[in-house]
Amino acid sequence: MNIQLCVKTENFPKPSARTILFIVRIWNSSDRAPLGHPEREKSPLPNLSTNIGSLTISTMDNIPPARLQTVNITPNILRTEPLSGTSQYHRFNTLRNILRYAFVVDYLAVNPLDRLPRSLVPHKERHKLETGKDFLSPEQVQLYLRCLEEEPLFYRTMVNLMIFTGLRRGEAVGLQWGDIDLEDQTLSVVRNVTKDTKSPEHIHVGKPKTAGSVRTIALPTYIVELLKNWKREQTARYGLLLPNAYLFSNAEDPYRPLYPTTVTAWVHDFEVRHNLPKVSPHDLRHTAATLALQSGANLKTVQELLGHADFKTTATYYTGITKEVQHETAAAVEALVFGAS
Repeated sequence: MNIQLCVKTENFPKPSARTILFIVRIWNSSDRAPLGHPEREKSPLPNLSTNIGSLTISTMDNIPPARLQTVNITPNILRTEPLSGTSQYHRFNTLRNILRYAFVVDYLAVNPLDRLPRSLVPHKERHKLETGKDFLSPEQVQLYLRCLEEEPLFYRTMVNLMIFTGLRRGEAVGLQWGDIDLEDQTLSVVRNVTKDTKSPEHIHVGKPKTAGSVRTIALPTYIVELLKNWKREQTARYGLLLPNAYLFSNAEDPYRPLYPTTVTAWVHDFEVRHNLPKVSPHDLRHTAATLALQSGANLKTVQELLGHADFKTTATYYTGITKEVQHETAAAVEALVFGAS
């Protein structure tokens, strides 16, 4: 894979500064993300060589961008030893973010890595609980919930909510108190929060993923009690909460949502600390669907729970998703036929 960098040489302070190293240093020292933002806290610099393999600072320092017509990125990212897909993704993403920043501050005319076909971009590996599984069993959910009891109420409430309702990560952090009806025991999904590196606050608050994603979800009493407790704690911290206050807000301001990537990072850290199976927030969504099916819900109900626009999406992912459901169905048919005689 070769890329071309088209630089705006007139915007560099001096000719000797026209190096990749200059861009890297500006990127690392810039206020490109607020303090506490996961993109800033997880910056791989200054040890760039560890995170982009052999694409080291010393190597880049000797390549002025104006002369960087073709650079073979693949060996630099993959290095010589085998790396997982996730490692390749993170190293590629670091370089892409550096060049993206250079474009934003007008050092580059374009970021070529933003124009790569999706097939050429490294992808994260999905960690499976078992081959073909990306959800927790009821027994694993029970262990997961017991471990959550030791965690702050903020995350305990959020993760429980995702497990029992199947909310997408962005839908969970997009919830405001005006969306919650504690008396009627329902919540309304009307917005979605996504990462947006081009916006000043690096997030975008918009509509849910599809028209079918706008929905009302019934809440179990267990979740309602968690929400009541969290609202009391949040009110004690910030004072009276208006309907547009976020349930899971930025630590400094209840009217700014949490960064979505913070949820993923916390879930990963939580699972490592408690030696739990590796599941992502999206896997918790799959878990909610599986639990609903195992409890007897039909596919139409699960479709409405998850907010799938197309019934086929629900059927593709969740029809016959567990051997347990298949065996229970077979046993039920057997009991119906022979039990009646």
